[in-house]
Amino acid sequence: MGRRRQGESEDGRGEATEQVASESRTDRLRIRAAWMYFVEQMTQNEIADVLGVGRVTIVRMLADARARNEVKITIESELSEIVRLERALEKTFGLQQALVAPLSAPDADPIPAISAKTGSFLSDTMKSGMRVGVGWGQTLFSSLPFISAKSLTDFKVISLLGGVGVVRRVNPAEFAWRFAQ
Repeated sequence: MGRRRQGESEDGRGEATEQVASESRTDRLRIRAAWMYFVEQMTQNEIADVLGVGRVTIVRMLADARARNEVKITIESELSEIVRLERALEKTFGLQQALVAPLSAPDADPIPAISAKTGSFLSDTMKSGMRVGVGWGQTLFSSLPFISAKSLTDFKVISLLGGVGVVRRVNPAEFAWRFAQ
């Protein structure tokens, strides 16, 4: 058996193999932390003790799992006041369906609530064979983490871009691409 060069693994594939293995361990650790926290309802300190890392690392891993859409939190409840408001809107304006996204306070930023409701609606509505035209903007972009990933056949996303005269923080082409993803 020959000698290994610096940075080369035992199987001879080198640093790339070690990096993939490291990423795999990191991914597994992050998912284990999320499972313990959200499913087993362990505290961050308990998870840190079990996994042998600091609590701050657990906080970062949980945030990363949410950012990667590996963890999605939904609150499902038929709140009578919301249903009453939705029905009133439907009757008043002749709508097939109205959705109300409740705010925790009158002065709260409505974008997170609207985004969560939009993502949930889209997740329930998207079916194979559909064509969906999308615009863009902060609220739509913010809805992406709330859309459940699923494999759909013959599903097409059409960007309704129009003209863009000013560069913004939210890129319209990127929204259509991420939505399609």
